[in-house]
Amino acid sequence: MSTEIKRDLETRSMREVMALRDEYQERLRKHPFYDWVRRKDVPTDKKLAFMPVMALFVMNFRDMNLWVIRFPDDEGDALKQVINGSTTEDETHSRLYLEDWRKLHLDDRLGWRASDVLWWLFLSEDMEEFRRVGVEFMRLSVDDHDDPLVRFAHSEAGEACGHVFFEHFSPLAEELGKAQGLNYRYFGLFHLELETGHVLESEDVFQDQPLTEAQYALGIELAKRMFGIFDAIHDAFFAYAERYVMTDTRPRRPEVSFTPARPDDDARSPAAAPAAGFSAVHDSQRDLDLYHQHRATRAAAHPFYEWLAGAALPPVERLQRFLPIWAFDMLGYRDLNKYVFHYANPGDELERAVNEVAANLASHSQLFLNDWLALGLDAALRWPASDTMDFLFLDSVMDRHRHTLIAFGMLGLRHQNAIERLWLMEALETSGHAFFRATRDVALAAEQEAGIRLDYLADRHAMVHPTGKPKTVNFKERPLEVAQQRAVRTFIDVVYDALETNLGLSLEAAQANKLAIRPLRR
Repeated sequence: MSTEIKRDLETRSMREVMALRDEYQERLRKHPFYDWVRRKDVPTDKKLAFMPVMALFVMNFRDMNLWVIRFPDDEGDALKQVINGSTTEDETHSRLYLEDWRKLHLDDRLGWRASDVLWWLFLSEDMEEFRRVGVEFMRLSVDDHDDPLVRFAHSEAGEACGHVFFEHFSPLAEELGKAQGLNYRYFGLFHLELETGHVLESEDVFQDQPLTEAQYALGIELAKRMFGIFDAIHDAFFAYAERYVMTDTRPRRPEVSFTPARPDDDARSPAAAPAAGFSAVHDSQRDLDLYHQHRATRAAAHPFYEWLAGAALPPVERLQRFLPIWAFDMLGYRDLNKYVFHYANPGDELERAVNEVAANLASHSQLFLNDWLALGLDAALRWPASDTMDFLFLDSVMDRHRHTLIAFGMLGLRHQNAIERLWLMEALETSGHAFFRATRDVALAAEQEAGIRLDYLADRHAMVHPTGKPKTVNFKERPLEVAQQRAVRTFIDVVYDALETNLGLSLEAAQANKLAIRPLRR
């Protein structure tokens, strides 16, 4: 028997992976952040005041359990069922987090309004590491090839790290809660008793599972990557504690969130779709191009646009009524381009084209936040920080928008071929053309009537593009294999199905004034 065949037949035990888990768990206990947590000279309530730096990680964790870690079909597979059962419990933690946030009076301590939360989560330097690792969590569930044994390996690593956190904070929360007559359910014993350090009810099921050499190697690799994620998270925890908690200061949104590259550019941005304007299309892509045009034309006729153009409301109020619903899409688009589509080491002109386009698209979120401020949405909504996070992460309409963004991210991570990525990026960008044609007309009217500037809604996106106009590369003139054609058609349907659903949700919210926007004083 050859050495190669013999190696394929050899098996390893999951216990070896769990031994690595125990080793890394012990190492994490020695992180400088926990040295700070154990300090006797820092009051307990002050230790819990580091909570804002956890916001994106904790609130995103619900989405990771709902739409990334969970297997969509687990029928007849006991291993997948155990993992899915654990995700059902883990998805509840974000509500407990907001509950403790309010008990600690962090809304009052921070004094944040909705725009401050948006800046903190999506644009601040302090939260950049959490935006990056959010994509890395998704990448783990792509790289495990949907193998429940491998997924258990990296999920178990994450659970072990969570247990270290709660074993340190639970006694503090219990002590503080007794003094105040409160029950801190996220930080306290309630959560710790759920955080066993294992995927829920899994140890007896998984610990004696045999692994092939390939499964073992991949499981170890992904578990180590998960530990690396938690090392980075704890570095960020400790940095926040030193920078803000120990100095009794609070993060503050800068008055000016960006410096435009071309501040006087009032012209509409050129279409960002990489292939816009090309006529040469390979036969293998011709039907896809026609189908894409069909879906774009159909979406452009959505009744939301008719409402936006003709509603008997001042232009500012028309924009206020739906714009917050798109906050996650518009601000989260930055990380999709920066951490999903971008190639770390582009190998050819197509990959370089992806990177140029992605760099430009990642810059737009700065303009969105400026438009939010110009429209006076903080005053119109009257949301403190906790209500803003509640809306962004727990509202049923926003669930749909976040699910959509995660679906785009998972497609981008699964499809690393540059032509496929350019197709996905083109579908995403073209799907926005009708949207920005409609918002531009209303934004220009709002600018004139209210004396404000709305660069994002007026589609002046090019003013913040770091690379200017990307070099055009006609990826459509190149051949696509049948499997790639199927993938591209899936991209088109996912993008436009999501767009039409979200436009419908916006129309319902705008007509019913779901956000309770107060009429403008005349």
